[in-house]
Amino acid sequence: GDDVTADYLKEVFDRRTAYAEGLNVTYSPLNGTGYKLVPEILKRMKVAKLDIVTEQSLPDGHFPTCPYPNPEKAEALKLGLECSAANGSDILIATDPDCDRVGIAVRTKEGMKLMTGNEVGVLLSDYLLMRKKENGTLPVNPVIVKTIVTTELVRKVAAPYGAEIKDVLTGFKYIGDVIGKLEKKGEENRYVLGFEESYGYLSGTYVRDKDGVDGAYMICEMFSYYATKGISLLDKLDELYKTYGYCLNTLHSY
Repeated sequence: GDDVTADYLKEVFDRRTAYAEGLNVTYSPLNGTGYKLVPEILKRMKVAKLDIVTEQSLPDGHFPTCPYPNPEKAEALKLGLECSAANGSDILIATDPDCDRVGIAVRTKEGMKLMTGNEVGVLLSDYLLMRKKENGTLPVNPVIVKTIVTTELVRKVAAPYGAEIKDVLTGFKYIGDVIGKLEKKGEENRYVLGFEESYGYLSGTYVRDKDGVDGAYMICEMFSYYATKGISLLDKLDELYKTYGYCLNTLHSY
């Protein structure tokens, strides 16, 4: 019912520490379920301009414009990238058909550049820890949860904040299990972020799975925050590499 939708959107929106004013976004739900809630959360975030990829804007299980609608695959984002370029967007956001994973591309001088789940996860970890410290909401012994196949760079990024990194098996249900165990001990406020290299992110304890709506809002807030300081996400990533050491991630599918 609408009451569930309203409560859910409030949970996501109440986590913001800033708005995304001035941000131009192209969004694709890849013919899936994100077509209502992602645009709604981005409007609440006050994005300046929101363009939705027309051909992929409504649910269609035949996926006529991308044979494999997975935001991890560059070919799935081909139409979104073309629309982003035509729209002059700062960022492309694409959620997979069940709207639990988020792929992004950001504008550079050379055109739109795709970013990996490891890169975005590290940036979000650093951003959330930094913002919580700034506004006095960083818990004692904060927790970030990642899967065992996800980048180790986050361990170095989290160390200055005294954050504990918990490694779990592949599958977001294991990240959800960590949240459940923290909750049983009355320590759920320690949870800051859970993420996996396959584009899954969750910053709250209100659900126990990766959440594309939450991911989309976090990414746009982070992008906008750094943009006000004249810093791109790629600039910030380079800064982290210079501080903690360069980390190259590759994925091989056999």
